[in-house]
Amino acid sequence: MRVYLILIAFLITVPARSEETVQSLLYKCEAKIDSIGSIYCIGRIGGMADLMGYNGFLIGKGENSELHRQVSTCTGKPIPTYGALIQVFENWARSHPEHWADNDLTGVLIALHDKWPCH
Repeated sequence: MRVYLILIAFLITVPARSEETVQSLLYKCEAKIDSIGSIYCIGRIGGMADLMGYNGFLIGKGENSELHRQVSTCTGKPIPTYGALIQVFENWARSHPEHWADNDLTGVLIALHDKWPCH
């Protein structure tokens, strides 16, 4: 049941036809603080990070499914701030221009999972 809830939560955060790319999210994240772009960036990355963190929590509780492992982060304590999460995404995106045309949430997932994988 929990796997279905997690999957539903993930799908709700992804628009049916997302036109957002890694590159366009990077530009929004680099926008002036308190701009619409930066607020969008915080929501997009923060939402994905929260979902991934919850999956990491479930892994720690023994629910070690393939879905949990693929869509998870295990940051430990202290939990990173949204600013730190955004910085990780920005650094990853700048280092991987070959992914700029990919879906933005795919890029966020890869960046955060690479930084804080669950073992």
